[in-house]
Amino acid sequence: MDQDTNLLNEMRGVSAVMLLGGITLLIGILMSEIRTISHTAGCLVFLGFAFGSMFSIAVDGKPNKQIVSGLIFELVLGAANAFCLASALA
Repeated sequence: MDQDTNLLNEMRGVSAVMLLGGITLLIGILMSEIRTISHTAGCLVFLGFAFGSMFSIAVDGKPNKQIVSGLIFELVLGAANAFCLASALA
């Protein structure tokens, strides 16, 4: 039971980071003043998860199809945010 509690705690912590990152991204759509912060948060959240997943694949092996699909979406959304951030800073 203790292991389940620890896992749930970690999952909820990561979920909260994802939720707040998503809220920041949505606010950035509406308020141009924080668009750079919004794209930076998007890069950190999406690319952070993607790099973590790729490291895990290299160390632990290939996960199931749903995890790989999630990795692809994280890479695409992270790259899109990086492109928008680079455009905003140029």
